[in-house]
Amino acid sequence: MKNIKGEREQASRLVSTYMAEAVKTMAVAFNAALALAMLISYILNRWISLPLKEVVHYSQQVAAGDFTGRELSVRHRDETGQQVTSFNVMMGNVKEVIQQVAAKAGEVSSANSQLAVTMEGINSTAKQVSATVQQMAQGAEEQSGHVNDSSATVELVANYVEQVRAKADQMDSFLSRALETSAGGQVAVNEAVS
Repeated sequence: MKNIKGEREQASRLVSTYMAEAVKTMAVAFNAALALAMLISYILNRWISLPLKEVVHYSQQVAAGDFTGRELSVRHRDETGQQVTSFNVMMGNVKEVIQQVAAKAGEVSSANSQLAVTMEGINSTAKQVSATVQQMAQGAEEQSGHVNDSSATVELVANYVEQVRAKADQMDSFLSRALETSAGGQVAVNEAVS
């Protein structure tokens, strides 16, 4: 019996030793798995968050009115990479539209200046025609007092003068509306560019 009891104690110590070894091995394996999981988590976080951080940073620049940023680099072909690519395309389109608006604003401004100069010339000419017509009317009135036979001619000249004066007034009205429209267009362009 003594022998059985000794063997039992020896078996019990052997089982305890194996159990301690198993617990140590499991602790090492658990720590290694935890470290591996943390490393994978860090890599995935950098894989996903860095491109998104770049998009957020560039979006904040654009929101502040700064469109001078560079195109973002696409490192991956996953959903994040597709988002960065779409953002780059969108910003390229926005920059192109801004350039087109600026070019058109310059063209409109130039055309507006030319139109204003033309309108001033037409207005000046209309005033000269009106003054000449008035002088002719005064001369015609003086001649009608001196010549009774030409009263019919004077009436025709007076009608002609009145028609020219009406046309000059219409032209003056047209020029005023054109200048107002031109000024309104300039304001709209300035607001669109701003």
